[in-house]
Amino acid sequence: MLVVRKQGGRNTNNDRYIYINVDDNPAPLPELRRLLDLNLGYLYQDKTFKLLGSGKTKEAREASAQAVRYWPNRPEAHVTLGLLEYAGGDKSGALTELKTAQSLSGNPGFRKQFESAAQRPAFKAILDDKPLLKELFGEQADR
Repeated sequence: MLVVRKQGGRNTNNDRYIYINVDDNPAPLPELRRLLDLNLGYLYQDKTFKLLGSGKTKEAREASAQAVRYWPNRPEAHVTLGLLEYAGGDKSGALTELKTAQSLSGNPGFRKQFESAAQRPAFKAILDDKPLLKELFGEQADR
């Protein structure tokens, strides 16, 4: 599958919006769906951070929700959406997304990953929200 759009590629030097090749796979249609979802997740993730960099937080949140749609099992997508939910004033939605990310991560270093992602200026306020952090991390919230 090849979809071309002027300046559509993630890289600055191509117009390939989507390029997926599954002709050597024994089950090409399910593989095509998997790869298409993976590609669309990357595109929406890229769009999220470009919009965020332009100060368009609401639009970034919408793009992030699309990334989660295509990457439902990727913790980093849920972290980003959770941080954007928080920045938009939805603490309940933020906590839901962050708990989903935490459960998907299965990584004891999840808190460091979360804190690293929250260092962006648009997200730093969440690091001072002790009640939310306590609900997310339990007694470790006082670190």
